[in-house]
Amino acid sequence: MRMRTLVPIAVTSIAIAVVAGIATGRAIWPQPALTTPVNAPLPPLYVAEDKRDLGEVWETSDAVLTIPISNSTDKPIEILDFETSCDCGEISPRRLTVPANGTANVTVKMDLTRRTIQQIGLDRRRFTHSFKPVTSSPKHDPLEVQWIVRSGAVFNHCAIHFGATSPREKAQATRTLKIAARTNILKIKARALSDRFSASIRQVSEGNWEVEVIPASPLLPGTWQSEVAIEWLQADAFRGHSKVTVTGRNVAGATKVFE
Repeated sequence: MRMRTLVPIAVTSIAIAVVAGIATGRAIWPQPALTTPVNAPLPPLYVAEDKRDLGEVWETSDAVLTIPISNSTDKPIEILDFETSCDCGEISPRRLTVPANGTANVTVKMDLTRRTIQQIGLDRRRFTHSFKPVTSSPKHDPLEVQWIVRSGAVFNHCAIHFGATSPREKAQATRTLKIAARTNILKIKARALSDRFSASIRQVSEGNWEVEVIPASPLLPGTWQSEVAIEWLQADAFRGHSKVTVTGRNVAGATKVFE
C-alpha cells in the first residue's frame, strides 16, 4: 500500500524537476561531455591577433607604423613584393625573408589626412589597411591591420570646388573653409600651393578659424587642381598638418592643367 503512494509522488517530483529545469535553463539529465574546439591552423604568413591593432596615432601625411609579419612554418619564406589595398601607403622593405617560426618587421608610411565625406568633422576615425605578400608559393591571404586616427583639427569640407568660370569675370566668388580645434592649438596657418588662388586665415573665436580661398583673376585657361595646406602647432609639441583639394575650370580654355 505504501508503494502505491510513493510512485505518484516520485513521478510528480520528477515532473516538477523537469519544469524547474526548463524555467531556470539548467539541464537535469546527464549531458554529453563538452568537446574542446580545435583551433584552425595558422596561415604560413600572418599578423598575430594582438598585433593587428596599432593603437591611436595623430593625423599626419607621413605616419610611420611598424607591422610584425610572422611565419608559422618550419622553413623561411621569402616575400618578393606586396599588393596593397590603396595607394595611400608605402611599405618598406618590399622584399624580405621571414625566418622559420619567426617574425620580421615591415614599416608602412601612411597619409592619414585623407577623408571621405562621411568622415568630415570626426576627430577620431578608424583606419584599416590591407596588404598581401607576394611569394613564389601559392597566393597568401591578405594581412590586415587597423588603428585609430586622431585629428587635432577638423574641417567642414574635404574639397573646395569653384566650378566653371568665365575668364572675363573680374570678381571671383570666395569659398570659406571652417576649422575647429580638437586639442589645444598654439599656432595655425594656411597657404595656397598654387598661384591660381590665394588663401588667408583668421580666428573667429577660441579654437575656431576660417580660411578664405579666392581664385586668381583672371583665371588661366583650362581645368586646374591644387591644394590649400593647413599647418598647426599643438600644445604637446606635435606639428599637425593636412590638405584640402581646390579645383576650378575656365570654360573658355581647352587645355587641362593639373598642379
